[in-house]
Amino acid sequence: MTTSATFEATHQAPGHLRNTAGFTLYELLVVLGILSLVMGVSVGVVQRSVPRRELARNQIIDRIQRARSFAQRESAPAWMVITPGTEERWPVASALGLKVVGQWHLEDDSAVGFPEDGKVTGWEETQPGVIGQALLLSDQEPSWIRFGRHSSFESEEGLGFEIWVKPRGQWPRQLASKGEVFQVACDAEGRLSARVRLQSKAGGRPVIESLETEEAVLVAGEWTKVVFTFDGFVLRLEANDFPVATKSLQEPGRLLPDSQAPLMVGRESQPFSAVVDEVRFGSFVRDSSEPLIDMVLLSEARRVRFAPGGELDPQEHSAPVELGMADVAGAEMWIRVGLLGDVN
Repeated sequence: MTTSATFEATHQAPGHLRNTAGFTLYELLVVLGILSLVMGVSVGVVQRSVPRRELARNQIIDRIQRARSFAQRESAPAWMVITPGTEERWPVASALGLKVVGQWHLEDDSAVGFPEDGKVTGWEETQPGVIGQALLLSDQEPSWIRFGRHSSFESEEGLGFEIWVKPRGQWPRQLASKGEVFQVACDAEGRLSARVRLQSKAGGRPVIESLETEEAVLVAGEWTKVVFTFDGFVLRLEANDFPVATKSLQEPGRLLPDSQAPLMVGRESQPFSAVVDEVRFGSFVRDSSEPLIDMVLLSEARRVRFAPGGELDPQEHSAPVELGMADVAGAEMWIRVGLLGDVN
């Protein structure tokens, strides 16, 4: 039986409730508050104790690896770029690489592909291609293929275009274009040329950058894989996977897009007179780090270019690249990228 004393000891007023450890509810709340405060301070101390240079090192290495992955996955050059800081902004590391946003196999005149099917005008017949079948475009009437105006074609960072072509004869033809944004052409002797339209930094007229091959590249009756890329730093023409013309800009440039201009093979006003196959279009995309807080760039090198295989591009680098930064206290950190793309 429970006595009145026992009842009073175990059934006190709410303000005097005690747990089995002997603490009042008020005391327990005070203890929990102190623990929360201590834990909060501890987390902040731990966060501030991590050196800024180590955080920056991890961010830069991550972007180097992403850029190298871009190059290997798309078989196209890619960059890791450190944008130096200003009085208003901390430095940022970015991976810049090509992403395929359009592809058409051209098995027949339906031009099935993504992001939408092409529209073929002036085709004569299908012929054996480099993969499956290919389209022969007329030499008697204007002939071209229109691939549309998809939003994924509108990158300011850069572009890549690829086509397999077998000319029927030797005369000038425009291989590809997107309005004035970019054009790739061939002259009567088979020399290639390309141009891009860039934004003006001073707010004036657009800037046109161009390049051309010194020797003939296209030969009548023979298949040639033509690739043109502009990545913000370099214009590059390739034929059958070999560079045939390159031009490096003194300062990086950004494309001036035109959402109303369709991506095309050929020109509406002239015969194309060639067999075409395997068209691809890519846009360069940028993957940037968080701001590298409290960091200052030390090295003259601020960018790394990877070749399609993932090694350093020999046309840009003749030796390993050393990237150096320091925090506001003067503590330095250095990252070395080897010729094979390895990071130390």
